[in-house]
Amino acid sequence: MFIALFVIWGVFAVTTDGVFLSSRNISNLLNQFGYIAVLGIGVTLVIVIRHIDLSIGFLAGFMGAAAAIALSFWGLPVWVVVPVVLLIGAILGLWPGILVANLGIPAFVATLAGFLIYRGAILVVTEGSGTIIIGDDAFNAIGNGFIPDPFRAVARQASADLAVGCGGHRAADLQRNQRAPQQGCLWLRDSAAKHLLPQAGFHGPADRRAGVGAGQL
Repeated sequence: MFIALFVIWGVFAVTTDGVFLSSRNISNLLNQFGYIAVLGIGVTLVIVIRHIDLSIGFLAGFMGAAAAIALSFWGLPVWVVVPVVLLIGAILGLWPGILVANLGIPAFVATLAGFLIYRGAILVVTEGSGTIIIGDDAFNAIGNGFIPDPFRAVARQASADLAVGCGGHRAADLQRNQRAPQQGCLWLRDSAAKHLLPQAGFHGPADRRAGVGAGQL
């Protein structure tokens, strides 16, 4: 299976001149199919024990519609909606398991009933509104966002501290005529300038000059 996956990646990479394996495309794929991967991991555990769950897709869709209605029409905050939706989804997902484990109902029958119920529920809750536009930035960032600003700020501060720290080490090394520690610290500083600073928001020449100047204290 993995060999076939790598072959498919290779074919798409060659036919798209490397665009398929670019960081932007991989990021888009993760954003678009992340929830499918989560559902796939869960249903894999069901298949391992020789059962099946036909309702998982429509259950996820129904809970997504419920979350959208709660955010857009009821005005509930995202920190309330997300935990409540996860809790209700866990309870609804537990119900077919109880039917199968305790009552002996075949998983195909129990989950097919859920399949039909949740599909009808989606039509009912979206009948009056159709497509629901969610204006909550925090909720949209869960599926479409990138690294939050607080993490970028931490990376920025860590990069600056590393540059300033290397500057102090360099001055001490020059006084002791020791070159090896200096070279190691310069390597760390250069690595930070190459990898951490762009992730933290340093992109322009002025930012790079500021980072190098701090390291040459």
